[in-house]
Amino acid sequence: MHGQQHLQARKMVAPSFAPKAALAYIPRTVELAESFCAEWADARTVQGFDGMKNFTFQVSLCYRGTQCSLS
Repeated sequence: MHGQQHLQARKMVAPSFAPKAALAYIPRTVELAESFCAEWADARTVQGFDGMKNFTFQVSLCYRGTQCSLS
C-alpha cells in the first residue's frame, strides 16, 4: 500500500489509536489477559508464541467490533 491509499487507510484507523479510544480498551484487554493467564496457570504451561498470538488475535477482534471470546 503506497501513497494516497496508505494515507486514506491511516486516516480511517487513526481515531482508534487516539488516547481517549485507547483508554477505553484497557478494561477489556485486562479481562482478556487475566482469562488467558488463568488458563495457562491451570494448564501449568504457557504456549509461548502460539498462546500470545491467540491472545493478540482475540484482543484485535474485540476492537474491530467483532464478537470476541475469552480464551
